[in-house]
Amino acid sequence: EYPFLLVDVRTEKEHVTQNIGGVNIPFNQLDKNLKLFEGAAEVVVYCHSGFRSGKALEVLKEKFPNQKFYNLKGGIEEWY
Repeated sequence: EYPFLLVDVRTEKEHVTQNIGGVNIPFNQLDKNLKLFEGAAEVVVYCHSGFRSGKALEVLKEKFPNQKFYNLKGGIEEWY
């Protein structure tokens, strides 16, 4: 069991090219994969620069108001 769920909301092609782990759910497929987030205590979302993951947080916080969601500041670009 992991202390948090790590989610990459970039495209599959971006994820395959470079990632820091986690599950890949492209932003445009987020609504189709909401079951994954049910019961997750904490979720960290990332993308290339933080823009898409910020939008993903808005969606996820609305759907799961009692869960903790975090955006990896600066995205994968800042990580490396």
